[in-house]
Amino acid sequence: MSSKCRILPGSEAPSLRHAVLVILLAVTLGVLAPLEAGAQEILKATLVEEEDSFLERYDPQVNVSGHVVVGVMAASAASRLATDELKLLPSELVVARESRDVCLRVSSQDGVYATTAHYNLPAGAEKNAVHLPYPSKYKEVVGSFKTNQVAISATAGSCSEPTNDYVVVGAADDATPGSVHIYVNGMDATDVSARIKAGETWNDANECRKVKAAQQRAYEYLCRIDLPDDETAHDVQILRERWGTQQPTVEIKVDGGRR
Repeated sequence: MSSKCRILPGSEAPSLRHAVLVILLAVTLGVLAPLEAGAQEILKATLVEEEDSFLERYDPQVNVSGHVVVGVMAASAASRLATDELKLLPSELVVARESRDVCLRVSSQDGVYATTAHYNLPAGAEKNAVHLPYPSKYKEVVGSFKTNQVAISATAGSCSEPTNDYVVVGAADDATPGSVHIYVNGMDATDVSARIKAGETWNDANECRKVKAAQQRAYEYLCRIDLPDDETAHDVQILRERWGTQQPTVEIKVDGGRR
């Protein structure tokens, strides 16, 4: 098609302002097209079509109890609950399973707020990051959480399936999870530490620090570990003592995902 503009008899040539607007529109469309194409690299998980696929609870009178490991997440993930920007990087722990199911669990430190959500990852999840939709009806509550006040974990498999395979939950704009935060319910332990396995040898344990306690507690310790940048799952141990007496060790697999 010719780019020349024919002026009809009695008509006037387009104004300079009109020409500038046309050029700006063309440039804008040219810029937005690549951005839209790039956004397609993050896929979207779907909530499994079950009545209880997204169970969200807010109950100030709840009695707190639960597992030793409550959260395995990137530090940035907590602030992205309310804005619905949680994601998983491709994980061998998930894509190796035929179902490609993932269970997301969220718990506030005081145990008042909790969610369990069952997702199924789409085709292509072995190569692309996946967005985990979070349709909370308590946006104001979720948006009020401060650092260390909420723990998030994602495990490979359905929520009814017992597993210790954790995939690090990150924010939508994270390139890598960075330092991984593991929130721990010490179960009355007085000392908690964590260590990661390198090859056949366990590294020295890093002491976990106590986070500010609420009246009711779903967890009270924060352990930080740095995953090697080798894009594989790693064995991690949570070590607990009560007044010098060793408590049962909890061993999990943690996958930061492939970039």
